[in-house]
Amino acid sequence: MSSTNNLDAKNAYEKICKFSNKSGRYYKTLFHVHTPESYDYKLFIDRENFSYENATDEEMFEICVELGILPKADNYTNYKKIGVEDGLYESYKEAFAFLIFVYYLAEKNIEIAILADHNTIAGYKKVDRAIKNLKEVKGKIKGYCPTIIAGIEITCADKNHVIGIFDYNNEKVVNKISEWLEYNLVNIEAGTILTSLNVMEFLTNLDIITYIAHFDNADMIQKTDYLSGAYKKELLQSKYCNVIGCSTYEKINILDKKLTTMLKGKKFKYLIDNDSHCIEGLEENYVWVKGFERNVKMIREAIDNYDVSISLDREMKINNRQYIKGIHLQGSEASFLINEKNKKMDFTLVFSSSLNCIIGGRGTGKSTLLKFLEYALNQKCESLEMLNFICRHGHIWLLYIYNNTEYMIEMLNPLIEDYFSDSADVLAYYDSNRREYYTYKKSDFNIERIKRYSYEKNLKIYEIVHNEKGINFKAVKSKRDMLNNFFDTTYSVNELVRTASGDDINDFIYNVMFNNVTISNANSISVRSLNGLKNAIKNAKKIMNNRYQEVMEIIEKFNNRMGNTLKIVYTQNNEVDLPDFKSWINLKQKKREFIKIDNIKYSIRYENVIDYFEMLCDRLGIFGLLDKIEKKEVIKGSILNFAESSFELDVVSIDETNEKNFILLLYDKILNEANAYRIIGYLKYYVTDCENFTIQFNVNSKTGAKGVNFKDIKILSLGQKVVAMLDFILGYSEYSEDYRPLIIDQPEDNLDNSYIYYNLVKQLRDTKEKRQIILATHNATIVTNSMSDLVCVMDSDGRNGWIKRYGYPGNKIIKKEIVNCLEGGIESFKHKQEIYKEVLK
Repeated sequence: MSSTNNLDAKNAYEKICKFSNKSGRYYKTLFHVHTPESYDYKLFIDRENFSYENATDEEMFEICVELGILPKADNYTNYKKIGVEDGLYESYKEAFAFLIFVYYLAEKNIEIAILADHNTIAGYKKVDRAIKNLKEVKGKIKGYCPTIIAGIEITCADKNHVIGIFDYNNEKVVNKISEWLEYNLVNIEAGTILTSLNVMEFLTNLDIITYIAHFDNADMIQKTDYLSGAYKKELLQSKYCNVIGCSTYEKINILDKKLTTMLKGKKFKYLIDNDSHCIEGLEENYVWVKGFERNVKMIREAIDNYDVSISLDREMKINNRQYIKGIHLQGSEASFLINEKNKKMDFTLVFSSSLNCIIGGRGTGKSTLLKFLEYALNQKCESLEMLNFICRHGHIWLLYIYNNTEYMIEMLNPLIEDYFSDSADVLAYYDSNRREYYTYKKSDFNIERIKRYSYEKNLKIYEIVHNEKGINFKAVKSKRDMLNNFFDTTYSVNELVRTASGDDINDFIYNVMFNNVTISNANSISVRSLNGLKNAIKNAKKIMNNRYQEVMEIIEKFNNRMGNTLKIVYTQNNEVDLPDFKSWINLKQKKREFIKIDNIKYSIRYENVIDYFEMLCDRLGIFGLLDKIEKKEVIKGSILNFAESSFELDVVSIDETNEKNFILLLYDKILNEANAYRIIGYLKYYVTDCENFTIQFNVNSKTGAKGVNFKDIKILSLGQKVVAMLDFILGYSEYSEDYRPLIIDQPEDNLDNSYIYYNLVKQLRDTKEKRQIILATHNATIVTNSMSDLVCVMDSDGRNGWIKRYGYPGNKIIKKEIVNCLEGGIESFKHKQEIYKEVLK
């Protein structure tokens, strides 16, 4: 790779990087964190000769200096505004302890800490003040300070520990908790005489998030004779007990099995309790929580959508995935997509690495945006109109993340208004053999020519290398390999239906299944001599069988994984064009002339000889025919039906006495050293072209009907075709571990809402955890129930399209846009609720 000083690409890179990313993401979160406010807090357990209980103000100050939190000073009391003098902290010792606590949270990259001190909420204000102190003395540690969320751990009479998570800014709730604690606590150490069921009911009625902490260690789980079975079931079956805390990730399966045995049916959502009483434990037992605004509302929505918003995996795969980070269009006066905020001609958007939903009215640019992504990634442009449209926007840049490395994909397009007047004039630019004084017509548009020229001349890929001086762009030479790693194709549901209805399904299945799979194909037939050709013919059956076994090995594994949903059917009986026997025999004669071999004329016309071999090929198959030729076996009487009677003196009549010798002469014309490459070329073509792939779909699999009813995809209804194709695409990507971005245009087309909710939504939720999805849609169910990580709302005035709003669907303003755009507006949605309220109850 060579370094390049591409100022335009660097400008595009900066535009994308500076674009505000409002998508949801995972935050490293500690549930159930103890602060120095807990009566049994240790602060340090690995520090030699240290006891927090016996530590002095001076000793705590020296630790802050040692850690680099505070500079050395003559007297720690110089820090007068640290919170001691105004009475928040009881002593400098306590103030320094809280300062060390928040410093370690920042150092361990904890982004959200949910406090849960024993039977008290007093620690929240002290932690909040400590963060302000830390910012004043250190600035933002590592670029940020953690978000603190209030909580409490209440010790109950049944020895369970109940966690409550709430908004400390809600004075009404804080006052209610304070009053309850004052009335119900025996003391800080003992807790309350109420049961965990009573406590959880109280907290839930205040709209507080609640769960039982480290339940795997609870006596009612560890001791079979502890408490009555009736109480245990009442607690666990109650509406208050849906979330369970566990002490470690490894114990969740054990606890789940016990609870499943006890209840037989109810499924719980599990969290990992940090429960650390010391600084050293803050780097353990964290949870990943997805959202945008770090607050109690985000935590609640994440728990409600547990499957896609909570991850207990210590090593987040999200950090290693590949995805399109952003797009930047250069823009021109003729551009449709613009930056509406400041009316600039360029256009920029940053994507989430998970699920992105592009929404908006008709003609706002949703599908258009997908076209730009596809053109930059695989140079596909299906029409002259689209080519002109793309070129109106100038150059395209995509920032792509692959193997934790940034790459800039650059597509240089000619600007329409600078070079062209007629819609077809742009074709002159894409013609490598440009014809002078030629007026290009719409009929001159050729998809493959545009694709080839764009790839060879206009496309560049740069690896972005960061160093002390800034960034360098290094040109990537192996563009084709890199693009194959980056992307496959954009799926339009309407195009999928068309593909599923015709013969294109064969190529479609092959391309999806074997694009990234090493499988021996016809090119494995490598022959360089006549003897090699003869051996290939002898082993013809073996070649085809090997090919069949290799393909079936892949297909059967996939079919087994898909169960009774769908299956790929593979055969080797597809109709293939016959060989070009004219070139194989290679006699330069005119039609209707008698054939001439070794200066001897025979009573059979040239075209009849061709017909004869085509007949044999139809009857025997290509390998059977070549086997006959190689073994010099003749089917008696077969050629006599093609011969003629002739009374010309220089013409030898073909009859039963000489037909074998004549046929052997023809065999020699075919099977010879000079002809070997022609025959092998056809065999390579034949091996792949005789293959037939199709999808058989179990039409009962999505309806709840019993039994298996497989039908070929070509005869399914439009809706069933879409279901089958999407099942195949998503199922095979999962099976083959294909984690390249998936781009889909309007997946809801031809699908009923029931299928979308019960099937497509689940597929999207599962898939987005492993690969990026970017889709354009008009369907609210897809956007909301799939838990999109970024919603981009497009708007248009007819002349231009732009981004009206974008962000995480948990945000109120984005929810409002979804209602307005996909539900017909707030009044329309309220009207629906009014109509359906009877059945919604």
